[in-house]
Formats: sequence, structure tokens, C-alpha cells
Amino acid sequence: MTNAFSCYSLKQHKHRDTKRNASDDVIMDPKCKVAIITGGATGIGLAAACHLLKHGAKHVVINGPNRQEGEATEEGLASEFGEDKVTYCHGDVNDAEHFESLFEYCMEKFNGVDILFNNAGILHDKKWELTVDTNIKGVIRGTLLAFKYMGKDNHGKGGLVINCASIVGLQPLPGAPIYSISKYAVIGTVKNFGDKFHYDRTNIRVVAVCPGVTGTDLVHGAEDRQYTPEWGKHAYQQLQSLPAQSTDVLGQAVVYITKCAPSGSVWIVEDSKLYCAEIPSRHCYSKLIMPLQKN
Repeated sequence: MTNAFSCYSLKQHKHRDTKRNASDDVIMDPKCKVAIITGGATGIGLAAACHLLKHGAKHVVINGPNRQEGEATEEGLASEFGEDKVTYCHGDVNDAEHFESLFEYCMEKFNGVDILFNNAGILHDKKWELTVDTNIKGVIRGTLLAFKYMGKDNHGKGGLVINCASIVGLQPLPGAPIYSISKYAVIGTVKNFGDKFHYDRTNIRVVAVCPGVTGTDLVHGAEDRQYTPEWGKHAYQQLQSLPAQSTDVLGQAVVYITKCAPSGSVWIVEDSKLYCAEIPSRHCYSKLIMPLQKN
């Protein structure tokens, strides 16, 4: 598998304790902020919840379809950070009413939402329609709900939407093409909704985080969930060829992105390193073949 970054201009961002530079100006401090994290009971979502709370978040609402996992996570976070710091809501991002209820809960209890981490996703090309619904429609639904409840044009303060893409949203994963396609779509969602046109209207930053191979349930057993056994074997080989990392580094990255990421930016976390990808304009890489006759 070729390097995910070979076609992109990248800037590696240092750990937050190192000397900061002019591009690291803090836009939002997580302290006293209210966050919604979809798929927050395990994996990357749980790591993000932990790190936001460590950095002083007022409250984190997590959701997920597995009630046992969710309630255990709520109990664990509450014991570490306080019972008033976390709420688990059982449900699924494919249920539009449930997703909206997360925002309604925060509006009623905290009078607002500051951060949405659209983290929920599946790697299951055998269930390709569910993959599209969860990974694409769920992200779009969440972003639109954020505009509705957080946008300054709707009496909100603005805030931040982090959409979870993947390094295979920047390069193909032929053994799991539907998953890869869905993550390309997340990049497109961010480049569109993160544009100045929407930011000026809503005061909401929309950004993408692209994890590399991370130790989550999404990756474990992925070869058995692909469209054919041959595709699954190929996907497994590709993923195994890449460096692995812990979920904790994603939690660290989410805090940095919360603080410093401008709207429309794309952030890569691979091999326990944080990068900012500067995706080139099509004008930079288009090769003229020939002029066509104008009618």
C-alpha cells in the first residue's frame, strides 16, 4: 500500500507541550464546553471523551447502540471525572429522531452545544447500504443538526464539528471499497460545509480527522466483514502493512483540533503523529489533453 500522504502537502504538528508557533493560536479552549460524541462508548470516541474531560470539558454526551457498553462507559467516566460530567444515551445515528434528541437534551440541560464529534462509523462492506447510511448520511445529518442547534444564524454561538474520516478517505482501500468511498465522502462533506460561506453564516468550524490503523473494534475482524473473502483478505493485507497506533493518540489529536483547527481543514493521525493535510486545488494537478471545439 502506497504512503497515504504522497500526493498531499503535509505539516507535522508537534505535541501540545512543545513550543507553539503562529499557526497554533487557540480558537476554542475545551474547558467548560459541552460535547456530543457519537459512537462514544468505545474506541476513538471514548478516547476523545476522556481527553476532553481531562482538559476541563463541562459535559460530554455519548451515544451508541450497545447499551451494556454505553452504561459501563458512563459509569467509568463518571467515577473518574464526576457524575455530572457524562451522559450515555442509547441509540443510533441512523435514527434521525434519536440523533436530534442528543442536541435537544443539551439545549434543555446546558442551554447549548459547543462540540459535535461525528465519530460513529462501521467497516462492513457486506452491509454496504448500512455502511453508506452510517458513514455518510450519519455525518451529514449530524453536521446539519449542528448548524440547526449551534449556528449563530439560528440563535446559537457557533462551535465545532469534527467529522471522522480515515486515511483511506485520502487513498483507496480496494479490499473494502465501500468503506473507503464513504470516507472520501466525509472529506467532501468537510470541504463543502467547512467553506468560508458556511463558517461566516454559522460560526461553526467543520473539520475532518483521518485516523490511520487504530486499535478499535472497527479494525478487528475487518477481513470477515468485506464483500467477498478475497476482498477481505486483500483489505487485511493492506491494513496490516500500515503502522498501528492506540486510541489514546486520537484523543490527544481531538483536543488539539478542538483548540486550533481552522474550518475546512483535514487532519491525519498515523503512526502516533498528527499531520495537517493541504489538499491541492484541481488546477494544480490537472493535465491539459487538448482544447475542445466550442459550439
